[in-house]
Order: sequence, then structure tokens, then C-alpha cells
Amino acid sequence: LFYKDELTNLNIKNIKINECEFNKKQIFTKIKLDNLEITNTLFNEAIKFHESRISNTEILNSNFKKHIDFFDSILSDVKLSTSTFEEFTGFEKCIFGGEKNRSVDFQYVSFLGFTNFRDAKFKSGLNLDKANFKDAPNFLNTYLEYKATSRETYRIIKYSFDKVGNYIEANKAFAFEMKKYTETYKSQKEFSWFDYFILKFNQFTSNFGQSYIRPLQLIFLVATVLYFID
Repeated sequence: LFYKDELTNLNIKNIKINECEFNKKQIFTKIKLDNLEITNTLFNEAIKFHESRISNTEILNSNFKKHIDFFDSILSDVKLSTSTFEEFTGFEKCIFGGEKNRSVDFQYVSFLGFTNFRDAKFKSGLNLDKANFKDAPNFLNTYLEYKATSRETYRIIKYSFDKVGNYIEANKAFAFEMKKYTETYKSQKEFSWFDYFILKFNQFTSNFGQSYIRPLQLIFLVATVLYFID
């Protein structure tokens, strides 16, 4: 399979890589792959999957010294665990989500270089609760299915936009973070009805600062009621 540096338009059932070490760059373009498993493996050079379709991707306990890039690929089911990505990691224009309908979960994964999720779609949600980022990742124009995306994920996205000065997108992520926080607030040990009321009131009146029409409507409604009362 790795006899050439670049392979194109292949239809492959399985690629299983276990306890290997790669010392040359490998590029796959427009391939269709049912199952990709990478375990206990070291990549000293870049590996790229461009414009490809991979039904199941599982990367466990592996180390990528150079680039790994899945540009414009469809990744139906993805599991990344206990792995390290030392340089650029690219998921730009990727579509995540498959028949198993499970969120993409990066468990104990460390991104030491720049990570790009720009224009990606997570149709089954995203969980970054146990992921580590040295640099702020790029989530510009990223779509996340709300229900299966964790509050911590929205916090990380909010921080990434704040760090680069994109406060508009940061505020949008903040609203989703607060919505998740409100949904789980009742289960906290130090529950306060007053704080819960403030959260719900903020959500109702302005959607945590995202809606300007709603507070204007409320002001108009109150003014109308007071007018008729007088």
C-alpha cells in the first residue's frame, strides 16, 4: 500500500497499522476506506487524507511528529484516544457523523501545534472535555449539533475566538455554553433557586446577549401595558 508517496482513487476495505514507525511522507487523495485503525504507531513524517471518505477512524496511543491532514474528507465515525499531534492537524471542511450517531470524542488527546476545524460539520456533536490544546484551535464557520456537544467544548471554542479577537463568534459560543450550563444547573450540589432564576431570566430576555429584538419587544410590551393602566 505504501509503495508510492501519493495514492489516488482507491477503494480499500481496511487499513490497520499497529506498532509501526513511518519515516516518509504519505498522501492519500480521493480514497474510499471502510476502516482505518492506527495503534501504537509513530509518524515521523506527514500523512494526509484529502477529499476521502472513511467510514470508521480509530487512532489510539499514537504520535504524529509532522502534519496530519484530513482536508475535505467525510469521516463517519471517529475515535481518537491517548495520542499526540505535535504539528499542524487539519480537519478543514470535514464532515463528521455516521450511522452510529455518536459524537466525536477526543479522549486524552494532545494537540501541540495548530489545529484547524474551519468549515467542518459535526453532525453528531463534539466532545473536547479531555482534549488538550497548546494553541487556540480554529473553529471558524464550524457547525456542531447542539444536543451531543458538551459545555466544555463550547467553552474551548469561546476561548479560541476570544484569543484571536473574534468577539462576535466568541459571544455566540458563550450563549451555547450558558444554555448548556442552565440545562445542567439543577444537578449541581450547590443549587440556588435565585441563581437558576437569573440564568433562566437572562436566557428568556436576551438569549444570553444574542438577541436585541427580544428585549425591545419586552420593553414595548411593558410600555403598552403601563400606557393602558394609566
